[in-house]
Order: sequence, then structure tokens, then C-alpha cells
Amino acid sequence: AEDANGSNAQNTSSSGAPPKVGKSAKSKTVAKSGRAKFQWEILKLSGLDEELIPEFAEAIRWLEYFPSEGIRDLKSFGVHVDWRRSFITTEVNPMYDSFVRWQFNTL
Repeated sequence: AEDANGSNAQNTSSSGAPPKVGKSAKSKTVAKSGRAKFQWEILKLSGLDEELIPEFAEAIRWLEYFPSEGIRDLKSFGVHVDWRRSFITTEVNPMYDSFVRWQFNTL
């Protein structure tokens, strides 16, 4: 079958062999899935003390704990950001939340 450029492209690799189907997608899924299946395990593998994990049942705890962790990680990568302009983009920030709701309902 000809493509838009008029060449007769086939579904083959550069070696001429047909591409492998399914195997690479499965291995990527396995690699991304990690060992942890439950949130408790994921938090534990993230280095949290087991005594702190029950606090994360409250959504606000996520907003209190992880922003500083994210900032620390970004700084360690060498990212330069004006952190004075950062803010929470959930209903915890009523001004931002009301603006987003207005946009969603209006547009």
C-alpha cells in the first residue's frame, strides 16, 4: 500500500522482519506497575514511616505533605522556579477554585 509520499511502505522493521506485536507493550506495563499494589504499600515504598501513613486517609494531609517534597525534588534536579508564585489548585484555595468553577460552567 502506498503512503502519502507515494512510497510502498510496509509494516516491517529496518531489518525487514515484521514488528513484534504485544510483547513490548506487556513488558512496559510490567515495568511501570512496580511491586506495590495498594496505596499503603506505595507510601511505604516512598519512604514514609508506617505511623504517618494513616494520616493520609484525609485528603488535606496530601496537600500539606507532598508540595514541600516536590519542591525539594525539583530543586535537587536544578530547576529554578519563583516559588513565591506557587499555589494549591484545589477547593482548598477558594479564590482559585471559584475561578475554575466559573470557567467550567461558563465555557
